[in-house]
Amino acid sequence: QVGNGIFGIDVPTTDEDGRFKATLYEGLYAIDVVSPPQSRYRIARFQLPVADGDALTLAPEPRASMTGLVVDPSASPVQQARIRAELMTPNYADLDLNRAEQSAPSRTRQVETDAEGRFALLLDPGDHRLHVEIAPRRGLPAVQMPITIPPLDTFIPGVRVAIPPAAALVADII
Repeated sequence: QVGNGIFGIDVPTTDEDGRFKATLYEGLYAIDVVSPPQSRYRIARFQLPVADGDALTLAPEPRASMTGLVVDPSASPVQQARIRAELMTPNYADLDLNRAEQSAPSRTRQVETDAEGRFALLLDPGDHRLHVEIAPRRGLPAVQMPITIPPLDTFIPGVRVAIPPAAALVADII
């Protein structure tokens, strides 16, 4: 999305070379680059002056790689746990470009843990809600936790998700 505060335009997609064309009035523009969810590039916001005839080059950075481990109450790895990260609030390197009143673009990433309980996700910078779900036959509860990916970080190692014991319901049948 490209706009100067008065006018805004949506450029649906770039061509195969990553280019798009838009005719703009001279001025200062906020430009949001929202790459496809399967892309390795992070969302980005740029603020740039535009003069008549300018050609702009925008280069978004790769997403941050987050690795982690899911363990059960006995600290044993949990295999085949489903990990889903949902972007709640984006976070840009230039703090002046963060806008609390704007909703985050839809960004959800999902993976499963391997045989050793490990997982890896590529995430955009910002505040995420991490959902961890384990197969019901394991008798372990689902867990949600907040994760913040700082705007300039590219690697977040060793996130540990400890699954608490499931609650038990004891009833006397009379």
